[in-house]
Amino acid sequence: MDTIETRIYTAFIIASVVIGALFLYFAVKMIRNHRRHFALLRTYYLNEVELLEADRSRIARDLHDELGPLVSVANLLIQNCKGADDEDKEYLAKAEESMNELTVRFGGIAKNLTPNVLIDKGLQPAIEQFIETCRAVTNIRFLFTCHLNQEPVQQFGLHIYRMVQELLHNALKHSKASNVELRIVARGGVGDHCSVSSFV
Repeated sequence: MDTIETRIYTAFIIASVVIGALFLYFAVKMIRNHRRHFALLRTYYLNEVELLEADRSRIARDLHDELGPLVSVANLLIQNCKGADDEDKEYLAKAEESMNELTVRFGGIAKNLTPNVLIDKGLQPAIEQFIETCRAVTNIRFLFTCHLNQEPVQQFGLHIYRMVQELLHNALKHSKASNVELRIVARGGVGDHCSVSSFV
């Protein structure tokens, strides 16, 4: 090689290294920006879910602590009505029946808003209880299996519980299935992934 060819070759090598370095720099920067973007989205989503669950807990607490006692007092007043004729007694009996139904409904709504069994006993008993509730209103046969190495943290368990609620609700409402199989399986090591599968 003469001097000119050597210089051209050297310039080509330097230009290639510079272009490669620039490409690598922008690729790394793009990947970091994507990761940062998805981390922000995840944080935003988790904050939204936490706010939603806080609202659910507040509504459930209001139902239990404020409306519940009012319904109970109204029910006691109906039961203590004296001197009513037969027609009034019939209306009072219907009113008492309605108040009892209202109490049951309030309890059901509060339980769905904040599943205390999830907090007290864990994910699997909470889902089993929800499935029993579903069995009471449908002829669908449910098969539920749960394979978790350990109890997930409460927030993660709550997310899984909400997913299961949505899956089973959709199965009841839209699938016209006779059988529903639900599986929850932990994949990988501790704290890795959890897979929720539903088959109709």
